[in-house]
Parts: sequence; C-alpha cells; structure tokens
Amino acid sequence: MRLLSVLVLLSAPSGAALAQTNCPPPTLQVLRNNEEVPATGAPLAPHATLRISPSSACSGTRYQCTGVELTLLRGTRPLTPTRTVRRPQVDLTAWLPEARPGDRLYVFVPYKNLLVLAANGSTTPYPLPETNPSKSRGLDLATDDVKGISFTWVVR
Repeated sequence: MRLLSVLVLLSAPSGAALAQTNCPPPTLQVLRNNEEVPATGAPLAPHATLRISPSSACSGTRYQCTGVELTLLRGTRPLTPTRTVRRPQVDLTAWLPEARPGDRLYVFVPYKNLLVLAANGSTTPYPLPETNPSKSRGLDLATDDVKGISFTWVVR
C-alpha cells in the first residue's frame, strides 16, 4: 500500500515545468501587420511582433522570453551587428534602409532565455535538451536547433 502511494505521488503532475519536459520545443512566429510572416518571406516592415507558441501536443503551455537575438544577413554574412530585444514588439525601422530583397532577418531565442509560465504566474527555466558534449577541445559544434528556437524572415 505504501509503495502504491509513492508511485501515485511521483506520477502526479506538480506544475508546468514537469509537464513541459515531455513537450516538443515551441515555435517562434513573427507577425507583420498582425499577420504571420510566411516561410516564403515578405517585405520587411517597420514593426513586428514576436510570438512563442507551444506545440500542439502541449497547447496549454505558455512561455516568457528574456531576450531574442535579431541579425540581418546578406548571403552568409551578418549585414549588421546582432541586436537583442526583450519585448515582443520589435522596431525594425533602422534596418529598412539596409535591407534588400534576398536578405534574411534571423530571429533566434536561446533556450537559456526561455521560461515556462505557470498558471499562477511563476516561471521556471525551459528544460534544456540533452546534448552530446563535443570531444573536440572545448569547441561548441552544436547547431542553433539544439541551442534554441529560430525563425528566418526572407526579405522580399
């Protein structure tokens, strides 16, 4: 009987963080004029809104972010230094004169900047995915997909 009580306690959900560990990573959406920027791209707008949405398997989960990195790229090179924003509303007016069709605005949220928001308003760090550490003398060879979530806005 005592063993059954312990098993029931261990299997009972204790909050958003526990439920989150089995969830696929959320997705990052970029909204332009209140419409989602399609994967095929869109003209750069003066303002955008960033939204982090849970996967369909974890639709009740909510997230909060402490920093999003934005980089305007031309080819494989950054056109401007990476800028970190801390709010969902982003002012892109400084990049409008620089951007040309074919450039990409790379939007990246490192997992370390992602928090799981509980129903009571408390936050817990997003659980980092398991990775195999590199044996190559301390070099970080992990891709961005392992480090966070991203969106690439192709400028049309």
